Amino acid sequence: MNIYKDVFILDKKYNNMTNEQIINKFDKTWDKRINLVLKFTKNEEKKAICNLLKNKRYDEYIKLLTDLKIITPFSEELLNEMNKVVVLGKTLKDHFIDNTTRGRCFAMSTALSLIFNENYVLNRGIINLPLISIEHQWLEYDGKVYDTTFHLIFPKDYYYNMHTPKNVHQLTNEEIENIKNDILNRIKKNNSMKR
Repeated sequence: MNIYKDVFILDKKYNNMTNEQIINKFDKTWDKRINLVLKFTKNEEKKAICNLLKNKRYDEYIKLLTDLKIITPFSEELLNEMNKVVVLGKTLKDHFIDNTTRGRCFAMSTALSLIFNENYVLNRGIINLPLISIEHQWLEYDGKVYDTTFHLIFPKDYYYNMHTPKNVHQLTNEEIENIKNDILNRIKKNNSMKR
């Protein structure tokens, strides 16, 4: 089942819709599909099927927002700037390429903050994913959320609507310095590295 592909990619009439209309159509189509599947699912299997559908819906929603260019991957320019930041002896860009940023949001978002000279905010809170809530840290700059776990840049309002953060705490300079200097992170900016 790929509602995104079935409904939006194959049907060209959606090319004339606004992003809001497309997202609304996506939500309604998913709601109908989930209700239909659950209607024909045995009671003892409903929870497992519902969990599978939640994950699938979330993944397709990310794909939809990426295709609509509402959320974007980290730019090549930003990735190149990551060559100037070192975490545990390895550039931040290399961590991104190797996918070793996942599960290390405190260190990686702090490392990313070294690229932004000022006016950024590092927030920590509990975010909701389809099946779990996790303690998470992300960087906000210029109305956007830079998430080192997802490797994506979200408009802040979309990020907060999707993940409904709770107990959000803006990190202080002292907390940021503690993360940078922690023996398990050892984060530094290396200005001598070539671009």
